[in-house]
Amino acid sequence: GYEILDLTSLQMNKIRVLAKETHKTEMVIQWIKLLIIKSMSAGTLSIPAPILTRVFQEIDVSVGKYHGAEKLSQVPFPFPYAATMDVFLVVHAFCTCFVMINMFDVNSYWCIPTTGLVVFFLWSLHLVAGELENPFDCGTHDLDLQGLHRDLNEKLRMICGVQPEDVPCLLITAEQAHVNLSTDRRSAKVR
Repeated sequence: GYEILDLTSLQMNKIRVLAKETHKTEMVIQWIKLLIIKSMSAGTLSIPAPILTRVFQEIDVSVGKYHGAEKLSQVPFPFPYAATMDVFLVVHAFCTCFVMINMFDVNSYWCIPTTGLVVFFLWSLHLVAGELENPFDCGTHDLDLQGLHRDLNEKLRMICGVQPEDVPCLLITAEQAHVNLSTDRRSAKVR
């Protein structure tokens, strides 16, 4: 499973309801939207209306992208198409031999490696397409979802740790900073 940050801070009865829910993502998204609305009403969250509208739009766009990725993982490649491709590739492998013999001299040995290369490349493309069919499996060449989730959790921990007093302040006036920027094209690199 995936690590959930600070699960013990949430109401366990709600977590149990979520665990039994079939559509977990939709429920969590709805919880987030309701929490935003509740925080706005309580005055905990004070955001201008245009920004709040954009927040809800971004949430909805993200859910749409999630569902698109979910479809990729659930809808298999059509079996009749895959079977037809296999048959075509086998027929192609046999026909290519005769075509290459007619293209090259009958006594030439070039038809053998040329046929082998053409057939090899087409079969390779076909088999790679099968591997790309579902990038969300747990194979060695699939997406590292555990690693991506770990990275996301690390970023969330960092974001939650930033306090308002951590933001750097200007040591000079804004006008002087503007002058410095317009005259000095070099910038210091942060390590």
